[in-house]
Amino acid sequence: MLRALFRLALLGSLMTLAASGVAWAHVEISPAEVPQGSSQELVVEVPNESDVAYTDLELRVPEGFEVVDASAPEGFEVTADAGTIAWSGGSVPAGEAAQFTFVAQASGEPGDYAFAAIQTYEDGEVAEWTGAADSEDPAPVVAISASGAVSGGADESQHGDPASDTGAMPETGGLPLGAVALGLLGAAAAGALLMSRRRGI
Repeated sequence: MLRALFRLALLGSLMTLAASGVAWAHVEISPAEVPQGSSQELVVEVPNESDVAYTDLELRVPEGFEVVDASAPEGFEVTADAGTIAWSGGSVPAGEAAQFTFVAQASGEPGDYAFAAIQTYEDGEVAEWTGAADSEDPAPVVAISASGAVSGGADESQHGDPASDTGAMPETGGLPLGAVALGLLGAAAAGALLMSRRRGI
C-alpha cells in the first residue's frame, strides 16, 4: 500500500512539473479581453523554446480588430498593415522571452478572436502558433466583450485565423487543478511513507 502511495507521489510531482512547463511555453496576448469599440494596447508575450535565438515574429490580425499602431523591442523593426504585423531583425536568446506591443481597435462583434503567430529562428526553424486552444501550438486568443459587459460572458465562437523588452521566460499561466491535487496527494503520501519508516513499520 505504501509503495503504491509512493508511486502516486512521484506521478503527481511529474504531472505538476509538466503542467508548469506548458504554462509558460505558449505565445500569449494580454489583456485577454477588451470591450467592444475600444482601442487597446495589446502585448504579445513570445517565449524562445529552441536552443538558438529567434529573429522574427509575424502576427496575423483577424477581422474584428483594426491595427492603430505598433512598436518594437530593442533591436527589432516593425511593419504593420490592416491584417499583419511583422517584427524582424532582432534576436531573442534561448530561454528568454520578448514582449511585442501594438494598439488595435476592437471593432468586431463580441466573441473570441485568434491571432495566428509565426515565429522564425535564426537556423530557419519556423514555429507556427496557429492551433486550437487545446493543441500543442495554440494561437493566442483575445475576446471582445459587449460594451459594459462583465468578464466571462464572451461568445464561444472563433473568428479569423485559428490562431518592448526581452527577459527570462516567465510563467504566465496557472497549473491545472488536477495536477495540483495530485501533487498535494503525492506529498501527503510521501510524508506518510517517511513517518512509517521512522516508526519501523
